[in-house]
Amino acid sequence: MLLLLVGVVMNFLFFLFFFRLIKSFMEVNSQKLAFIRVLMEYMQYNEFTPALKKKILAYYDFTFGRNFYIVADIHSALPENIIRNINVLAFSNFLKMISFYDALAPSLVYQLSNSLVVNIFLAGETIVHQGVIEKAMYFIHVGSVAIYTKDGVEVCHLTEGDYFGEFSLLLDIPKTASVVAIENCKVFKLSRDVLYDNFKNDPAALRQIKKMCLARAGGHDPYRK
Repeated sequence: MLLLLVGVVMNFLFFLFFFRLIKSFMEVNSQKLAFIRVLMEYMQYNEFTPALKKKILAYYDFTFGRNFYIVADIHSALPENIIRNINVLAFSNFLKMISFYDALAPSLVYQLSNSLVVNIFLAGETIVHQGVIEKAMYFIHVGSVAIYTKDGVEVCHLTEGDYFGEFSLLLDIPKTASVVAIENCKVFKLSRDVLYDNFKNDPAALRQIKKMCLARAGGHDPYRK
């Protein structure tokens, strides 16, 4: 009798869980469809070209996929310290790839983790143009990119977990190659202005890091500069 009762309770709990899962999925799907409808009306009203409409929808589909949530809405319900901790968890592992990471104080790593900007590039879009002084570096979170010389020769591919532009973050070195998204990519961007702003109270440390970069620039892979 006891086993039968336990079985009934377990079945009920499983049914309840499954019901909530289906309900949640339907609510999310409904929100997504409503958003798409508003987006389509917005693009139609503003007379976007078919090519631009396609690009926006591709961006939307890549960004959300089967999930649908507005980050700003979620963050608005969280205290600032929690949001900062989330950013540190998400971005600190990428910052560890920088050659001068060991010279960064923990407090600075914390600040930089909350200064990275998320960028989305669709397949075929150029992330960095050859010959340009970019003044930023990028970390690939999702997707892969191809490196091309000024003559259009493909040199190599970089994928999730890789980075490029480290020296451009600190030195005025024109890009020796272009970087193009092979597939839809999500990258984290760290700009020079942000880095300098975080070093404003420690100019000596910034000079030391610049010196380290200059020492390494000569023997470093030119296509990661």
